[in-house]
Amino acid sequence: MTFQQILRLDEIPPNGWRGIVEAPKSALAEIARRIDAPEVIRLRGEIELHKTAQGLSVSGTLDSALVRECVASLEPFEETIKEPFELQFAHSAEPEGHGETEIDPDAPEPLTGDSIDLADLLIQQLSLAMAPFPRKPGAASLAEKFAPPQSISPFEALKSKIAEDGEQG
Repeated sequence: MTFQQILRLDEIPPNGWRGIVEAPKSALAEIARRIDAPEVIRLRGEIELHKTAQGLSVSGTLDSALVRECVASLEPFEETIKEPFELQFAHSAEPEGHGETEIDPDAPEPLTGDSIDLADLLIQQLSLAMAPFPRKPGAASLAEKFAPPQSISPFEALKSKIAEDGEQG
């Protein structure tokens, strides 16, 4: 991966670390492949880190623009994402048992090693923030455009038949 910004945990001052992480133009095509998008135009983040008793607290704002393919019309369009994020990391501990364990969605992310890759963290936040079913504003649905005309439901046909019989009797 050509886009990395490694920060050693022992370099984080007691009052925290603040910085901007921005993907260089040379890395945008690789990031687009990684997140399965036609193009990444911009990827930038303002990130703040603070050491905690358990590990690390990370917060920031993701700012990105990318080209997506509309699920309705298959046309490309630009999606802009600007949203805050917060993560908690904890020094990893050995699992207590060898059986199945329940996954706690609120559990902190594992923090292994003595550094964190802020670029990778930013790419992960982008992939989570992307619309799962991107739709271009005002796009006509292909299903509506090419679907066969709707037929009357068999129940509707039956309902009208019952109404006709009721009128005759």
